[in-house]
Amino acid sequence: MTPLRSNAEQFQRTLSVVAWFRNHPDSSLMEAGRALNLSTAQITRELGQVSMCGLPGYFPGSLVEVTVDRMRATVEFSAGLDRPVALTPMEAGVLLLNLEALRSTAPAETQQTIDTASEKIQTLLRARRAHTETFTPELAPSEASFLDLRHSLAEAIRTRRQVSFNYQSVSSDTFSPRTVDPDHVGLVDGEYYLWAREGGVTRKTFALSRIDGLDLGEEGTASPLDVPEIDPQDPFGFAGSDRWARIELDESLRWMLEYFPMWVVEDESRLVVDVPETGPWLLRFLLGFSHGIRVLEPLPLSENLKALARRGLEAYEARGLG
Repeated sequence: MTPLRSNAEQFQRTLSVVAWFRNHPDSSLMEAGRALNLSTAQITRELGQVSMCGLPGYFPGSLVEVTVDRMRATVEFSAGLDRPVALTPMEAGVLLLNLEALRSTAPAETQQTIDTASEKIQTLLRARRAHTETFTPELAPSEASFLDLRHSLAEAIRTRRQVSFNYQSVSSDTFSPRTVDPDHVGLVDGEYYLWAREGGVTRKTFALSRIDGLDLGEEGTASPLDVPEIDPQDPFGFAGSDRWARIELDESLRWMLEYFPMWVVEDESRLVVDVPETGPWLLRFLLGFSHGIRVLEPLPLSENLKALARRGLEAYEARGLG
């Protein structure tokens, strides 16, 4: 009988499978089995399970995307699961305190192990403080395509070249052509973004992960550099929005305060927050987490949400899935 694995061991194995296929796209299941010392059946099961997973910080429905056939597999989108899991400084501090308390009661023969774990965490914290707030290499996308794109954008910013690309809309899952004056590339929560101006005036941000293709114009075709002032607490300037929605969150969704642009209005008998009214994205967000969210205002938002839900149900019924 196969011994039961702890949750931590299972999680580690799943991460290993995802990371291996991200680094070996369109590889065979047998190759992965030899490299990871797992059966092909187990690898297929791991990929099937992880395809139902996502991480906070991505859009609702942004789950791991895996393509698997009889012989081969590719992880199309990892939702961040192919990068090392990082502790926040607060979480690391709490862990260090718990380790110190554990050491005071642990047998002498295990104290060395606890000391080693504490030293590793402290080393990581010191290394993190040595980096700037806007760049944490252990969270940054490192695929070759990302590196080439970042280098090209850095060159375009330095030499003031306009850039053109196709950009994917998360609300409609379509691509549209954009031509912009690039000003800055920065890292926010493990994702690279381009700050640029359309028509040399309108400031917008673009996720590098949703840029398809990049063409650089001639040197000097972009307007003079205009580096944006970025608030680390509100990097996309949501606080300056003139359209807001007020929603009530179920207590189980309190984690959203750490990952989404939300400003707490009430936090006693109920959790009420304001969020920027961003149109299609907000509707998808509310629909994705509708089990724990109640829209308070504006009222038209509730009606638009109901209409979107009805269209979704009608699409399922039309295909005989409802």
